Parts: sequence; structure tokens; C-alpha cells
Amino acid sequence: SQEPPRLPRQYGPKLDEGDSPFPSMSHVSVTTLSATPSIDALKRAIDIALDTHPLLRCHVEGSGEPTERIDLFQMVRKGEPDPCTFVVPEKKTFTSEDVLRVVDVDGGSEGLERSWKANFAEDIDDGSWYEKSGNGPLWKLTLHRNVGGGGVDGPCAIVFSSNHAISDQGSVNVLMDQLLADVASIE
Repeated sequence: SQEPPRLPRQYGPKLDEGDSPFPSMSHVSVTTLSATPSIDALKRAIDIALDTHPLLRCHVEGSGEPTERIDLFQMVRKGEPDPCTFVVPEKKTFTSEDVLRVVDVDGGSEGLERSWKANFAEDIDDGSWYEKSGNGPLWKLTLHRNVGGGGVDGPCAIVFSSNHAISDQGSVNVLMDQLLADVASIE
């Protein structure tokens, strides 16, 4: 079979040497808001999403490595003794605490934009954060908020990052709509 490129791990030649030319595939999206939601409301909305969408609670078990790679680029696989399997635990094994990170930013709107753009660029090019998470979530939210002037009520940006296996742009749009609607109803 062909190498499955959307799994939450690197794949391909030289993987054992730490020099794989094929990184894990990430999906990253940003939502900018004119006002920063409360952290408590955002956490509660994330927990609702985790309860609602089983794929958001899943992790991957198994190495997915084939018995043999049989072509020049080592992308065609033969055998799979330990296949990657998406596992959704019966009960929730992680919460919003495992998914949400808050970044306080100085520098007004320019500082806010620099912060979320750097986060976006890092996560789109480096999916190692979910490879290292073991049985943790395959997605995360990073809230970038301005702290200048002593308050955190102004504009913010929420960066959604995930392994591509659990999201596409349409799914992210629906999820963000749900999260923001839940935040609004909670606040």
C-alpha cells in the first residue's frame, strides 16, 4: 500500500536517522475577534466540543511502520504488523487544560498580529507537537490576547492547530462557529 501521509507521525526514508523529508501534515487556521472571551468561558466551550465530537478526543495507537518498504523512495509499503489506529476512549481522557494555551502579548495590534502569525507559521511547518504528545489530543487552540494598558478585553486571535487526519478547513469553520457560539451563551 502507499504511505498514509496524514497520520500524526513522520514517515518515509531516513526516519530512523531523524532526517525524514516528509513531516507530519498539519492543518492550521486563525480566527480573529474584536473582543477577548473569558478564559473560563473558552475552557467550558472546549469541554463541550470534546464531549460532542469523539474525533477531538482520539489519539493514535500503533507505530504504523510496515514490515518492508519496497520502492526507491520507500513510500510503497508491504505488511503492517502494528497499524495506526484512531482510538476514542470511552470517557474523556483530557480536557480543555490539555488543549488551550494562552499567550499574553504586548505591542498593541501589531504585536498581536506578529504573535499569532509566528504561531501559525510554526505549527503549519512543524507537527512534532502532536507526535510528542503520545496519547494526548491531536489538536490545540492558542489564544493570543493583548495585555497592554492593563486589560485583556481588546482584540484577540485564536489559532487552531491539528493533525490533518482529524480536520479540514470546513470542519474547522464549523468547530470554531460552535466554540464561539458556546462562549457567547456561557458569557
